Amino acid sequence: MMFLIPTVAYGDVSSDPYKTPSINGYTYSFTSEVWTRSISGAKTVEASTFIRASANVPSGYMGGQARLYTSAGELWVASSMTYNTSKIAGFGVDSPRAKTKGTYYALTRAQFYNGNGYTSYTGYRSPNFDFLSLTLNNESEYSMGIVNSMMQNEYDVNDNGETYGSALSDYTIGVEPDLISAIGTNGIKGYVKSTDLTPNYNSPEEAIEEQMVANGDTRIIPLYDYNGTTILGEFELVTNYRTE
Repeated sequence: MMFLIPTVAYGDVSSDPYKTPSINGYTYSFTSEVWTRSISGAKTVEASTFIRASANVPSGYMGGQARLYTSAGELWVASSMTYNTSKIAGFGVDSPRAKTKGTYYALTRAQFYNGNGYTSYTGYRSPNFDFLSLTLNNESEYSMGIVNSMMQNEYDVNDNGETYGSALSDYTIGVEPDLISAIGTNGIKGYVKSTDLTPNYNSPEEAIEEQMVANGDTRIIPLYDYNGTTILGEFELVTNYRTE
């Protein structure tokens, strides 16, 4: 017997759509959104994105990763990088749901097949959202974490030659750091490797083969100290997608 649990989504905020140039004959757009939900009276917050193509594209041609960040620029929760598994023109990806009160924003990462691998994009940041007070922050009132990240022109480098910092600095630097500031499942602050967060694939077939998991499946990646070798904990990536 299956019981339906009532879920209400509300209070969403969204970035403008990020629009790509033509990639292997297709153009794409995607958003960075924050959604709050009420599940049997309990409120949650999550990042979400919807990816649209200019026409139906083959399986594995478009991928999206919904990421929810704190106002300090630290990755809080994220989906896996999820690719379309059928010929469609659009699909949605959602991050895991969080319950901790705070100010959050969404920042989507997307990949599109270019005929010889994937071209990666970071979308526009969503507006800040105060979870549990359910209000939209005034965009002129950035936190110092966001201001500092968006003004940074270079990343710090550890003894192993790896860059580390907030992924929001991609806004000015033009590339994500090797080690991305994140909060682990144990609440400890550390870093996740960008290659663990979004693995690189050479073809749609490889991406689909690696992704063959069910909706709701979880992949665990290490949470490191800034040196990229000392493991402090774990970070969860959840596969959560929908077609519309």
